[in-house]
Amino acid sequence: MRTMPHHRLRRRSRGISALEIALILLIMTLTTTAVFKGQDLVFSARTKSLVAQTEQARVAFLGFQDRFRALPGDYRDAPANIAGVTYHGNSNGVIEIGGTPTGPNGVANEDEIVWNHMSKAGFYPGAYEYQPGNPAAAIPRNLFGGIVGFALGNDYGSPAGLQSLRHTIKTGNRIPVQYLAEMDLKVDDGNALRGTFQFSNYAYSGAAPVGPPSASACADASGNWNTVATTRPVNCGGATLM
Repeated sequence: MRTMPHHRLRRRSRGISALEIALILLIMTLTTTAVFKGQDLVFSARTKSLVAQTEQARVAFLGFQDRFRALPGDYRDAPANIAGVTYHGNSNGVIEIGGTPTGPNGVANEDEIVWNHMSKAGFYPGAYEYQPGNPAAAIPRNLFGGIVGFALGNDYGSPAGLQSLRHTIKTGNRIPVQYLAEMDLKVDDGNALRGTFQFSNYAYSGAAPVGPPSASACADASGNWNTVATTRPVNCGGATLM
C-alpha cells in the first residue's frame, strides 16, 4: 500500500489559517450588510408607495372639486357630465356613508363611488367600476390588502376623543405600524393623534385597528406609534385630514 509522506499529512491537518478566517468573516459581514440594506430598500419603497397612494387621492379630490364644483361620490350630475359613470350621490355637499339616495341610480354609501367618479373623470389612475352587488371592487386597496376609505367621518385620532366630522382619506387596515410611523414622519409631525395625518380605526372589512388606551394599540395615549413593542401591531391604519 502506498503511504502518503508525513510532510503532506502535516500540511493537510494544519487547520484554517487566520487569513482564511478573516476572509470568511468579511464575506459574512458583507452578506449581512446586503440583507439589511435590501430590507431597508423594501421598507422605504413600500412607505413611499403608501404616501403616493394617499397623495394621488388628495390631488384627484381637489382637481375633481375644482372642475365640477362638486365632490366625487356626492356628485348627483356625474352620469350626465362624466363619460362612463352610471351611479351618483345626492349633492348635499358631503361624501356620506349611509346617506339618502336620490333617483334610480343614487347610492347611499357615496364613499363606494368616489373612486369611480375620480377615475372616470381622469383624476385618479386605474379603472374602478362600481358594482352594486360588489361595491368593494370599485375601491382601491393598500399594499397589504386593506381597503382604502374616503368619506366624512370622525374615525381618526384617539378613539376615546370627540373628533369633529372631517373628510379624510383612510389608508385602510392591515398595515404594520412601522410603515405608518414612517409615513407620519414624512408627511406630518410623527404624532399619531394630532396633525394632518393621524391613527385611524377605519376598516371597510376585517378587524379594525386598535387605538389607545389598549396596551396592544397601534399608538399610545401620547400619540407615539407603537414601534418599540416586542410584538409590533400589524393591523393598523391612518387617516389624512382634508
